[in-house]
Amino acid sequence: MVMGIIELTTQIKQGKHMHIGVDFGTTYTKIAFCSEGRLEQFHYPSPPNAHPYVPTAVAYQVRNGRQVISIGEAARSDAINEEDVVFCENMKMLLPLKSEADWRHHGWNATCSPREVMRDYLHHLLRASDDSFERRIGQMGRIVVSVPELWQRQTNLGAETLRQILVDDLQLPVDHLQSEPVCAAAYYISQVKPDLTKPLHLLVCDMGGGTFDMVLCRVLQTTQGYKIQVLDFDGKGQLGLGSAGVAFDQQVVRIAYQKKGRKFDLHDSDVIADIRAFEKSKLENHEKVKESLQEKFAKYRNDPDFRDTRFYSWNRKEDSVTFEEVCTSFDPIRAGIEQVMKPLLARTQAQNWSIDRVALVGGFSQFPLVEETILECLGMRGSNDQPRALQQLTSDERFFAIARGAALIAQGSVQIEEYFPHTLELIIHRQRPNLHKIALPIVEAGQMLAGRVHPYYAQQDGRDVLVDVREQSYGNLPVQLRLMGKDEPMKLATSMTEFPPPGRYRVGLLVDRANIGTLVFDPVEDGEQRRYLLGEISPSLLLEES
Repeated sequence: MVMGIIELTTQIKQGKHMHIGVDFGTTYTKIAFCSEGRLEQFHYPSPPNAHPYVPTAVAYQVRNGRQVISIGEAARSDAINEEDVVFCENMKMLLPLKSEADWRHHGWNATCSPREVMRDYLHHLLRASDDSFERRIGQMGRIVVSVPELWQRQTNLGAETLRQILVDDLQLPVDHLQSEPVCAAAYYISQVKPDLTKPLHLLVCDMGGGTFDMVLCRVLQTTQGYKIQVLDFDGKGQLGLGSAGVAFDQQVVRIAYQKKGRKFDLHDSDVIADIRAFEKSKLENHEKVKESLQEKFAKYRNDPDFRDTRFYSWNRKEDSVTFEEVCTSFDPIRAGIEQVMKPLLARTQAQNWSIDRVALVGGFSQFPLVEETILECLGMRGSNDQPRALQQLTSDERFFAIARGAALIAQGSVQIEEYFPHTLELIIHRQRPNLHKIALPIVEAGQMLAGRVHPYYAQQDGRDVLVDVREQSYGNLPVQLRLMGKDEPMKLATSMTEFPPPGRYRVGLLVDRANIGTLVFDPVEDGEQRRYLLGEISPSLLLEES
């Protein structure tokens, strides 16, 4: 299959620049924007088929010798109803992977890379098609794109690849990439408007199609609006293939197939259609199922008759699973939630931080067993704290919280404090009392605010450390990173470059809002400041307590 070359269109609707938030999800992508002081949801494609969420899927086919690309629901429809279609989804979960062998291992069957497919998807959604944001709504101003918290706090190829697609390939005005739970926290505070006469501790649990992330935030009221500071975080599922909503949907349909003796193959169009049918049934019945569980679950959870009753059905009730089978499908998800929450809660208790509110966001957070598991881990299920702590968003608001929060951050209504959570070290040779190699910390974990205008210089006892360069050389920069919570240092892969000329230097670090790090050698006397791009070194969100 030949990939088309992207041509940036100029045929856009003129008018005010819209500040937008993009929730780039594993299963669905949502876009919110601020217009005349109001939050609005972008609908795609044009009416009458418009939806406020777009499946993160692309289909390629050749018509009359020309490659045709469809995205969203149109791509899903083409995959089922057309012949010779290359259908691609779950691109987000594969962006952190480098090799084609890894993509294939996780079911990727396209000749193009996940990056190329994601580029086509975002290009069509935001700019290229007649139904795109710029063609129908207007020019984009600042853009904040949400990414998994795990991408933010580790050196992660996924975040860097996404940044390259957005900024380098598509030339979009991206302000920065922001953690999904932090975006959700911004929207939660704007909607719930809790009492902020004193700082509030908010635990955000983001359960989507591919990942489960948690962030404990401190929220403060300022004269400019709200300020969100992040105290701690944890997450599971860099790929997400076994820890969230996508895995649950696949397992439920797998069980239904096993009962009928049918082969379950994720590359089979019938299987794909059945997964979509179950997903639709699940979304449509969230509230009904939740009410049923609240009334019956506590009383009948160990009653065989209740556990063997049909709980979900789809395809005109031809396929179904019992409550017992639903619970079996959910068991790995439950284990993943507990695995994330227990250490985070232990750290919270050790720091003597309270949890005043709990916000559940993300598409799969609406599933009743997700809420039940989280409340059980918190010790809040059925307790007096539950109504106060779970002053929740509606199901609709949970689903769109991340995109809407990102739009609020893009507009400047909410301030986020981002701190680099790792220790960056420069390897140098010290001559006194004898020659030996040491690792000089340039910045310690949690000390440097991302987006600083001026470098953060290495210090010792409150004074800048001076490095004496004796001779100029050429090679890789001798820098290493100590990830938060890890003892072993990790060498950063830098480009071959010419080191600074002989002289005495202060050594510092800059990290911009796009998570790009720059090593700075600042001469003490005459000379030119030297800057060396380190690439994406993934600052995350911390407070001084961390």
